[in-house]
Amino acid sequence: MDTRGIEHPGTMVKTTRIKNSVYHRRIPVTDSSRDNLYRTLSNDGCEDFYNYIDWLNLAKKPDIIILPRKGSFYYMPEDLKDTETLINLKPLNLIKDLRSFLKSIYSFLPEYSYFTGCFEDHDDRVRKSREGENNSIISTGNVKENTNNSSWMFNMIHHLFSQGFNIPITRRSSKSLLENTGFTILDITGLNGKTYFCVQKRPVLLT
Repeated sequence: MDTRGIEHPGTMVKTTRIKNSVYHRRIPVTDSSRDNLYRTLSNDGCEDFYNYIDWLNLAKKPDIIILPRKGSFYYMPEDLKDTETLINLKPLNLIKDLRSFLKSIYSFLPEYSYFTGCFEDHDDRVRKSREGENNSIISTGNVKENTNNSSWMFNMIHHLFSQGFNIPITRRSSKSLLENTGFTILDITGLNGKTYFCVQKRPVLLT
């Protein structure tokens, strides 16, 4: 197994490849395992996830386990002993006991395996809500004092309750959470309103 992790391209190359992944549909046709992975993810409404994994060059790895976006799942430690890549389709925001979940994943995964997932960035959500409020005020030509903050707060509360259980996670907090669990962070990238991450379990160096 390759123990060097994922090679990071330059900024311009990275930006170009992400745009190609997002805006140009790339269906694998020459590799049956990649084709099956694409179909599995697209059937669950997660085509962007395939594009992200393919961009990381992880789509061709043979031993991949996918944790579904909806419903519950149950696994034993031995189910993950040969896993090279674990894909979690359910956003981290929607996992109630998130710390325990990540600790279980870390303890069960073999060394040098990859773990990928996604979350809604709370900072991006707040920024978009504020931009929406500002655009609404500009378009109507009405500027009302002391109402913008309360209106923005009402929209945020309505959004959170309409989405059900939703943990506010930012890039900074996700990075801290994953690193404190023991993972080595390889990439965090925003695509089409979601933030995707890839981490690796590496052996602990004794000092």
